[in-house]
Amino acid sequence: MKNEIDRLRDGEIFDDLVEAWKRLGRLVYHDHATDPNSLERATGLLYMTRYLTAGATLAMELNDPEYPYFDRWADRSYSWGIDSPDGLYSFACIKGDSTYRISGNRGTAHQFDIEVHSPHFANAPNYKRTGNLGFADIKTERDGSVEIILSPEPPQKDSSTNWIQLDPDAGSVCIRQFFYDWENEQKADLTIERVGAKYPPPPERPELIVYDLQVEIQPGEIIEQNNNYSFLVDNREKAALDILYVEGHPRNEYKFIRRAIQGDKSVRLATYLQTGPEKYYRQGIDSATELSSGFPSTKEELYRYEAIILGDIEESFFTADQLQMIDDFVAERGGGFLMSGMVDEEFIGTPVADILPLTLIEENFLPGHLRGGIRRGDHPTGELFYPRLTGNGEFSPILRLSGEDNENANLWRLLPELQGVFVTGRIKPGATVLMEHPVLQYQNQLLPIIAQQRYGSGRSMSVNTASTWRWQMMLPSDDQSHEILWRQILRWLTSSS
Repeated sequence: MKNEIDRLRDGEIFDDLVEAWKRLGRLVYHDHATDPNSLERATGLLYMTRYLTAGATLAMELNDPEYPYFDRWADRSYSWGIDSPDGLYSFACIKGDSTYRISGNRGTAHQFDIEVHSPHFANAPNYKRTGNLGFADIKTERDGSVEIILSPEPPQKDSSTNWIQLDPDAGSVCIRQFFYDWENEQKADLTIERVGAKYPPPPERPELIVYDLQVEIQPGEIIEQNNNYSFLVDNREKAALDILYVEGHPRNEYKFIRRAIQGDKSVRLATYLQTGPEKYYRQGIDSATELSSGFPSTKEELYRYEAIILGDIEESFFTADQLQMIDDFVAERGGGFLMSGMVDEEFIGTPVADILPLTLIEENFLPGHLRGGIRRGDHPTGELFYPRLTGNGEFSPILRLSGEDNENANLWRLLPELQGVFVTGRIKPGATVLMEHPVLQYQNQLLPIIAQQRYGSGRSMSVNTASTWRWQMMLPSDDQSHEILWRQILRWLTSSS
């Protein structure tokens, strides 16, 4: 007897599906069942198509217990069985011997519950419900955040943990939401992950793969040579992106930028930190010789990196040749460049000033209320403020905290205030401001907080505050906003390399 894999390869399962579809169609088209012109027959055809779509989604798309995800399966326009116009069902595939974590925001649906099926729900009518948490049983934080554990054994936490025990044959989990007010009630935003899984999922074939596409030549076709196309997919594991970070003193911003990429194997931050007069500390190096002589003195050394970050470092740290080499690194090599925090006025007139998306200006030329820099104090530039995303910033992938616009805006509103802004001159032609000060202006422009631009073959960014660390310290320890933003910034810096 053939197994399911062989039957799939030989097309037998597809034939079974077609025959089942025909049997269902006969019920709709049977002469004694419905009038050919009746609404009943049209409704039957509509139900058939929806039933097939729902079944394919359930049995094929939502059928990976190793890397499950929730997807809409049945709602007011996606029927299965009896109509449920006020219900929204989300399914994910699981297996009974694994542990899963469901987390996110519960939303505000009038009714909300979770149930586990054994085996997979697609095995109807043989499945059964083997676990559930009802509306009153689910413990939720005040802001709507929730975590639910699915596992064979109780989690190693206190009794307040939301937990559903998994049957050995467990095959799917369903989140059911019912709404009284579709326009104002918010649906849940939840993700599911298998504990211990490696993310992102590794490819099945971690190698170079050449795919060949061919289109059958049609009668009378004049040009036959363009019916073939080949392309390469590189599934090999990628080496970490190397970023050089030179920091002038051990400030909070430095510590939290390094902390933001902990555990991210796709990025390596090699840092050279000045801890005192002529004293430096290296972190993240991959050899005893890396940065042993300070900032690279040759292009061969510098060009091994994909991006450079300078933070509160004095211009005198660099030689004239090194400053020109930074310019060449961005413009010619196509590297990324980021300046974080205060910028030494001595950089004015140097290649670094050319790279930046903003012009530099001496503090003595600034109006009195804009002097003081990012240092805390009673001067306006040192005060707390809520930064404002520009139109470009709202839709930039660099600063997205969510793929949904409304949720992204809500998450930004929850971020705590920043403190201190470094005042620069005007934005350069072709540069883009992503974030700005809500009040302070220079020459009728709101002070930019984050700006970017293309520079030659590379790209540059200016972050004119030294307090993004507050987005971690002033939020719960499990909040990932700071980590997400800095990882996205670093990937943007390296994407053109």
